Amino acid sequence: AGTAATARAAAAAVATARAAAVAKLRGAGVAADEAAAAVAHLWRAARAAPSLTDRLARLEDGVARHARDGEPVQYIVGSWDFGRLRDLAVRPPTLIPRPETELLVALAAARLHGTRGPAPLRVLDVGAEALENKPVPLTKAPRRYACAFTRAAG
Repeated sequence: AGTAATARAAAAAVATARAAAVAKLRGAGVAADEAAAAVAHLWRAARAAPSLTDRLARLEDGVARHARDGEPVQYIVGSWDFGRLRDLAVRPPTLIPRPETELLVALAAARLHGTRGPAPLRVLDVGAEALENKPVPLTKAPRRYACAFTRAAG
């Protein structure tokens, strides 16, 4: 019974901390859906913390940095998902993967999925830093890839 009570208390503390984090971001002018997504990503990024107390502290620190300084959550977390790509490295000055861009890529991929032809279809996006110059499958269809390039700093 003691273990179950401890687990319930920990779950309640996490729920309270996450709700407070969302409220803090909302108070800083962050839209509700973005605040909830930010807290979810910050919480996931804090999973490597050695204890629940440390994990909650990392969440609070990330929320404070975002609310106080306007630092993008993606930079605080250090990675972000984009479509089927998981944990893309995100740090200044790279562009931040945005839901609008993800939708645009999904629409383009759906349109390209219907194209036929003997040659592989290739799309080149110049100046898109988030893909880090790696070929990325656009669809589940074979032979359709995108490769993004950007000018290196320096």
